[in-house]
Amino acid sequence: GALTQIVDADFPGNAGLTTTGTFVHLDGYAFIMTTDGRIWNSDSSSVSSWTATASISANMSPDKGVGLSTYKNKIVAFGRESIEFFENVANPVASPLQRIPELFIKLGSPNQNLISNIEDTIIFVASSSGGSYGVYMLENYQPKKVSYSEIDSLLAQIGVGNFTASAIRLFGKPLFILHSSNRTYVFSPEDSLWFEWNSSAPLWHKVTGDTSE
Repeated sequence: GALTQIVDADFPGNAGLTTTGTFVHLDGYAFIMTTDGRIWNSDSSSVSSWTATASISANMSPDKGVGLSTYKNKIVAFGRESIEFFENVANPVASPLQRIPELFIKLGSPNQNLISNIEDTIIFVASSSGGSYGVYMLENYQPKKVSYSEIDSLLAQIGVGNFTASAIRLFGKPLFILHSSNRTYVFSPEDSLWFEWNSSAPLWHKVTGDTSE
């Protein structure tokens, strides 16, 4: 279909607010986050119609908004140092969402380009209030660290702002790709292995790991 600009004055990007991350969709609503940490939703069954009061704040911890994702049937709100989960409880006014406080995570992500999901798996570069970085995967609503010290050191040395994340399925396997201008690292969740892609030949790769058997 054709691209259509959202012209509704109540859309947060048209109302003087700065949106961050991509749209996510749940139960007929389109959701988008703003840098002040609020989650905005469209009217039901529409991406072009918005209401000025249709939002909820991800504010369990003071934080900047980074972006949204979905996990199972929940909305995941990423801040720079925190993650919150929301579910649709069909509120008749304002946002249909309600926070799930017991799932709060004291980790975030530096920017929206470092959050990726494939099917029902979210993998992201995490930042903590202590200034450390690592790659984590959500597993049963809990963060599981999947990077080892060499990857963490590279994120700090090269700078997380120089990396972007994406996810693909290649030869039947889901892969998380972490790419900078001259380095590409790939994580296979099914195998719990990291690879470095370092060739123009698409099928060549080097396997790296921190243990051996």
